[in-house]
Amino acid sequence: MGILTPLWLVPLIAVVVLSAALVLIRRKSMMVPARSARRRYWRSVVVMCGIATVVRVGICWSLTYRAFVHRESLSEVPLIGLLLPEYLVIPGDPSTPTGMWALTGALVVGSLVMVSAWAVMVWRLVGRDLAGRAA
Repeated sequence: MGILTPLWLVPLIAVVVLSAALVLIRRKSMMVPARSARRRYWRSVVVMCGIATVVRVGICWSLTYRAFVHRESLSEVPLIGLLLPEYLVIPGDPSTPTGMWALTGALVVGSLVMVSAWAVMVWRLVGRDLAGRAA
């Protein structure tokens, strides 16, 4: 029972790490000229989108494999939180091959949209905050 409690924090920790990384990248990009800063920031966002996609798809396939070989456990339940909301909106059953590929595609698109939307919000909020401090 001891491992279940910390694992429920995995989705929250992922959001906090993503937010902290985006804020740090944005603050660092404020030290260079505006055009270069924008390019550097969005290049870093694309890398973060790729990392988030690989992690989420890897978790998805790992959980599917463990279910296929009948080695699932309750300690893996919190990892499903990293697959939401795509897991809830895909058509069909994710345990079938078609459903699994649909979930993988949804995770790729969802990760790109989620990190990009979060990055736009950080770009605007942190940039406004830093501009206000400089004035």
